Amino acid sequence: MLKKFVLFVLILIVPQSAFAQTPEPLLQALQHIYHVRFAEAQKIIGQYIVKHPEDAQGYILRGILKEWDQLVNNRGKSKNDEIMDEFQKARILGTDALEKDPDNVHLKTVLANAYLYVSKKQIDTGHKGQSGLSLKKAKNLMEEVIQKDPNNHQAYFSIGLFNYFADRVPSGFKWLAKLIGISGDAKKGLAYLHKAAQVPSLTQVDAEFMLVYILSRREGRYKDALVYAADLYKRYPENHVFLFDYSEMLFRTKNIAESREQFAKYFEFCEQNKGVCSQDLRYLSNYFVAWSYIDEKDFKNAKPYLIKADELNNKRYKDRSQDIENWKKLVGI
Repeated sequence: MLKKFVLFVLILIVPQSAFAQTPEPLLQALQHIYHVRFAEAQKIIGQYIVKHPEDAQGYILRGILKEWDQLVNNRGKSKNDEIMDEFQKARILGTDALEKDPDNVHLKTVLANAYLYVSKKQIDTGHKGQSGLSLKKAKNLMEEVIQKDPNNHQAYFSIGLFNYFADRVPSGFKWLAKLIGISGDAKKGLAYLHKAAQVPSLTQVDAEFMLVYILSRREGRYKDALVYAADLYKRYPENHVFLFDYSEMLFRTKNIAESREQFAKYFEFCEQNKGVCSQDLRYLSNYFVAWSYIDEKDFKNAKPYLIKADELNNKRYKDRSQDIENWKKLVGI
């Protein structure tokens, strides 16, 4: 899932007052999703939609369910169209509801979330310009929300995402950002994301997940990223994506022994659940463990992980591919 967020942003929900308006069944379903209990989540969400077919929240949650099912079960992009359909349905219903009650803060929050998720899928399908416009609409709605409800942490999540990625647009897309009127403040964006991650809510998990990505991949602040990665894995130990992130952040912060211990759990999970772990994460896991032994000049223990990393290497990371070639000479492969 980390790769999917690289181009511009990536995704997903929380509140205080808005949290109180989120139906309890959907809160339960969300917990099932992060615990990788998709059948239970599907049942609850399906029943909710039958009872409340005009409530956009049900379709947002069903889109999130399909998103995590696709990620955790290594389904590639097979569900992207289904996921987009769910979020677009939520956007349409949310727009209709808000038009009937334009000052309703809760409805603004729901519609903003729909736009947020639509934006994420537009990124996944290569529609970057449309994604920027959708994210901007989410941000504008959430700014209206916090004017009336400053404790709505769900709003801070959307605004935080917008500000960070609008300020850190890749150089090749700066012309596009300027054309559609996108500008932001990365420092403010991070502050908002940290705020969203502090309070139990629908978007707290997504805020933490995004912070692991941003703080590690974009900012190089591995110790800060480890705090969030550890919390996610502690709360949802069944989710092997969180286990991988936690293992990597331990390695990045030089907690080598513990990192190897957690990677061993990841390898064991992948062995027991064939086809579930992505090639990319299995490659990186072996690469990091091999690296840890290479640093210690323990070539004997590095060798099996290096061989496996070489076998799984998809050549997408040129620098890491070069590392592998250099290490093979050291180890004598």
